Amino acid sequence: MTPENAGNSPPPPPPPPPPSSSRLQRSLFRSPAFDHVEDVNMYRPGGHHPIDLNDMIGQKFKIIHKLGNGGFALVWLARDLEENRNVALKVLRADASDHEVNVLKHLKNSAASAQITNLYETFTICGPNGVHQCLVLDIGGPSLSHLSMYCKRPPLSFQKVASQNLAEGLAALHSAGICHGDLTDSNVLFEIKGLREWTADEIYRYLEPPRTTPLLLLDGTPAPGFAPTNVVEALNYSRLDIEQLSGNVLITDFGEAFFGNNVPEGLGTPVSFSSPEMQFGYPPSYAVDLWALGCLMFEIYTFRALILTAFGSHEEALAMATETIGALPEEWQESYCDKERLLANIEGKHRWFDDQIKRECTLDSQIRKHVPELLQDQHTIFLQLLESVLVFQPSRRLTAAEIGKHAWFMYE
Repeated sequence: MTPENAGNSPPPPPPPPPPSSSRLQRSLFRSPAFDHVEDVNMYRPGGHHPIDLNDMIGQKFKIIHKLGNGGFALVWLARDLEENRNVALKVLRADASDHEVNVLKHLKNSAASAQITNLYETFTICGPNGVHQCLVLDIGGPSLSHLSMYCKRPPLSFQKVASQNLAEGLAALHSAGICHGDLTDSNVLFEIKGLREWTADEIYRYLEPPRTTPLLLLDGTPAPGFAPTNVVEALNYSRLDIEQLSGNVLITDFGEAFFGNNVPEGLGTPVSFSSPEMQFGYPPSYAVDLWALGCLMFEIYTFRALILTAFGSHEEALAMATETIGALPEEWQESYCDKERLLANIEGKHRWFDDQIKRECTLDSQIRKHVPELLQDQHTIFLQLLESVLVFQPSRRLTAAEIGKHAWFMYE
């Protein structure tokens, strides 16, 4: 030991390198005890960056909690120590494309809207698994999916504000030349009053403290440096008081978004929100967002999914849609791969999914049951709104701007 190092501990050894691609076919880690965590086997070259609570990311962002786990990114609740505000910090996998970043940068310049998540800044970090893009975004709150799972149905006035805000946000998105392409109840967030300013203690008191569990290798030893020390369960908002919500919504997650003049061949939208025409050879268009908006508006008022499937198949979703909305256009029926079963379903001779799902079928009857507080004239105008959006032919759907100005929102 040299004199200048006398009395000092030797530096710790560097962490072992991440597993090579030849070792990625098998799991390295024990399964975490929580359900709502990331795929821990994505801590590998090209995968997630290891992050623990209280870590500092990009010089000024302190990790407070986790907001969500995605296939290509993890979203953290972080404190911006320079701006003294809370933000959503989305850290992409090293092998993720920059597509969403490009869309958000375009929207920042072209669609100023309180209902579209705002991109404050981007930066990159280098780690043991590669170089990762980081997106600093508006912090939202619970998704519609979380809200319907953990909260009682809000009053009609709140539902009207939220659904109109959602339509206006989508109109701003479309006017900027962007189709979202994956508008679901997981990608619509409800803002929490004051959340941007809350301290960590207030976040833990009003929502919940983080739940963590050690990430261990299969032999029970702690995870090496290419993985975090602990995995963190995503915030589930089960303790949220609905009075804490502002009524504003944020449209988030633009990984499937596309420019209207550069249409992809297909989309990865979940079947419950996938527009029916996609099953009949139509290319993606703004109309796919409009169908999804109709489904979301129904869910905002009822806290139930409109198209609920047992097996997640497009055929099942299409059959469910015919029960809810009516017969397919004749030209679609001619090309349907299982016309006999679909027609039998429409005529009520048999319903091939009855063993899995029991529900009132028509849109009218579902609204009557799940929004019983509506007076008859309210029911009529609300039904007319949904029937103007949930139309099989995409060209006949109201635009998002028309939806936001519908008489339903003016009616007391």
